[in-house]
Amino acid sequence: MWKRLPSWLGGSPKPAQPAPTDDGQVAFWAAVQRYPAHAAPHPGYARDLTPEQAQANLDWFLASMPDRLQVLDVLLAEFGVPAQPAADTPEARQAWIGQLIDWTRRCWPPQPYRPEHLATDEWLRLPRTGDDAIFSVTLDLATRMGEVVRAACPDWRWGLDMTAASLRGPYLTSRRVVLTTAPLGTKRIRLTDDMEAGVVDRYQHPGNFDYSAPLHLDPWWVNFEDACTGREVTFFEEA
Repeated sequence: MWKRLPSWLGGSPKPAQPAPTDDGQVAFWAAVQRYPAHAAPHPGYARDLTPEQAQANLDWFLASMPDRLQVLDVLLAEFGVPAQPAADTPEARQAWIGQLIDWTRRCWPPQPYRPEHLATDEWLRLPRTGDDAIFSVTLDLATRMGEVVRAACPDWRWGLDMTAASLRGPYLTSRRVVLTTAPLGTKRIRLTDDMEAGVVDRYQHPGNFDYSAPLHLDPWWVNFEDACTGREVTFFEEA
């Protein structure tokens, strides 16, 4: 993990990675610099948050969603990417997620903008401005993807993973806004889908083989398809 000295020790500024040179990557980096921050009232990892703070974050997320999606739509339009599928059909959704994947492969950076962006306990606390605004982009994009999933499969809803087991883990989903379901089946299992973490992972690990695989094997394609069809939901409903 990237090691950092506290600012009060007089440590040197955090080093930046080399600026991108590819035209698409340069344009995206410039767009990130001016992207409005999406900062929840209580940033941080699960162990940093009280249940009340987690609920305040969810309330903030739901109330700010219309404005945040408008901000994202402007960014996507700048790169010629549709804000959402052209129709509410499996074919249109597949075409749209393919366009998003293609955009990330062409324009997102070949490595994170800063080394500390790789640290799980860091990106959840960042102010999300400047280079750090990439995490505002990833959250808004995850929100848009989640809204398309919810339109296709209404069993999903925005909520919090408040299970004691997740906090003990601790799991990344714990006390964070995720897609979730009502309790399912005889075991009363509540599913979660952390859309934000999935988008962040692509930014953090662009060299991962999965993110250059054939489209139908790309993790975004697979997860998006599974969520939209509700296959996992149906499985646990019947269990």
